Amino acid sequence: MKTLLKTYFSLLLISGNLLFSACQSSGSFIQVPLEAADVAFHNFRVDPSQSIHLELENGTNISIAPKSIVDKDGKVVIDSITIRYREIHDAYQSLLSGIPMQFKEQHMQTAGMFEIDALDEKQNKLYLKEGQTIAVDLASKVNDKVYPFFRLDTLKQEWLKLSNETLAEINPAKAELLDSVQSQNLYKETLHKEATQLKNKFDNRFAIMSLAAYDQLLNNIDYNLITNQKVEKIVKKVKEETITKTNSYGLKLFHYPFLVYQGPDSFAFVGSDLGGFASNVDQILWQINKGEINTKWFYNKNREWAGDRFYDVKEFGNKTILGIQMVHLKDLKYQMIRTYTDSSIAVTEVEAIGLLSDIYKMNPYNWKNDFDQYQARIQESLEKAKKYTNRASKQYKFIRKLNINAFGVYNCDYLISQDDLLYTSAKMDLKLKGITNEELESTSFWWMLPDERTNLKFRYEKGNFYNIPEKSILLTVLGDQVALCYPEYTKIRQQESVELELEWVKEKIQSAEDLKKVVQSYRQKHENLEFMSMTF
Repeated sequence: MKTLLKTYFSLLLISGNLLFSACQSSGSFIQVPLEAADVAFHNFRVDPSQSIHLELENGTNISIAPKSIVDKDGKVVIDSITIRYREIHDAYQSLLSGIPMQFKEQHMQTAGMFEIDALDEKQNKLYLKEGQTIAVDLASKVNDKVYPFFRLDTLKQEWLKLSNETLAEINPAKAELLDSVQSQNLYKETLHKEATQLKNKFDNRFAIMSLAAYDQLLNNIDYNLITNQKVEKIVKKVKEETITKTNSYGLKLFHYPFLVYQGPDSFAFVGSDLGGFASNVDQILWQINKGEINTKWFYNKNREWAGDRFYDVKEFGNKTILGIQMVHLKDLKYQMIRTYTDSSIAVTEVEAIGLLSDIYKMNPYNWKNDFDQYQARIQESLEKAKKYTNRASKQYKFIRKLNINAFGVYNCDYLISQDDLLYTSAKMDLKLKGITNEELESTSFWWMLPDERTNLKFRYEKGNFYNIPEKSILLTVLGDQVALCYPEYTKIRQQESVELELEWVKEKIQSAEDLKKVVQSYRQKHENLEFMSMTF
């Protein structure tokens, strides 16, 4: 612990006693320096006749046995009450809470402090029944066991040591949430792989290029026996029956019934066997890889015969499609080449996925819905992982199991002595714009240490020698304003007397988080300046 602390400070060690002293007055023992930024309480409305279990987002759990709370006369309270609870885990919260952080001649570095009390409906103070205890699993960011356990005696205005150490354990709730995140991520990956395998079945770029082709599959009609006069009647019947089927499979459908004619060229193919598939384009499920397929390309009763094939004469603005030709590229990939009256062409690349007769052997429900279900399950898994991650991020890594026999303020603290700190000693004078020396001497000051869990409170007297902890920020609160100073430690080490000028903070401080951001930003700025001056 000491080694860790020493890394924050200069190697220069000056002997002598710490000159910091607790700030106490005839007023309240707990003095909140900035009312607007006091650490807020959680308020829990509970039934004291039943077991009480309270849980915080950071992992803290509090358990109180039924009928354990009494009024000032010792009578068990059974009506609804309010449990108030708050925690303090860093130097900013402890400063703003006003709770003193000194034990005799030593300062305290917290690993977790909490305050708990109970009030009845009339806001009267309640008490824990004699012989009863409250179990507190206190969330903590620190795993060292060198943190004794203290209770604040507000009557004697001092901390009382309850035990010499508190053991930190891994927070099981955080570990469980992280395991859940990992499980959901693995599950999501598994689902994604399965869904990827299904994706080709449900891509929205699938197309069937003829409605009439279904007649062969549904009714086993031999189109070679159908005359031209019967085509439209058959197509109408097939359309009614097969649209329902195509919809049930969730497939795109493009209708051009003239593909049923068995001519020498069959419109789209020139004897191609599609690499083992059926030779008719209208019996294939196609995937559009590049370009588009548009229903306007197909089916127009005004068709012309050009000696060896029919041409669609569908109008597109001021030009007409003369025909569509399928050209084999490689494997099961083809080009659909459209020729227009103005000699222009357009190309769509498609790939044969399978025979409709094979596809229709599958259950339409599975064909249409499985992929959507997988996607929904993946999304659900993502949402769960996000929720678990968010909850886990708020949970502290450790807990300290504690038992208390009274409401009050309790603290797990490491006691900082002179040996723990390396500091520079100098005669220190302070300056703050708009504030007189007398006003400064009636004001409390804090050294905010770099570990962000320790602040050293002291009173200033002009011209005194002070032990100045290295790399620390000097801070004070006057009214509703905060002022800061980052000493030039290089100069302080070289001279016995130093004047430090504090700067007013422009930002409005309304929480410990606000104060933390201001101090961190201020520290970063001045450490960078210090580094630049040493470098150049």
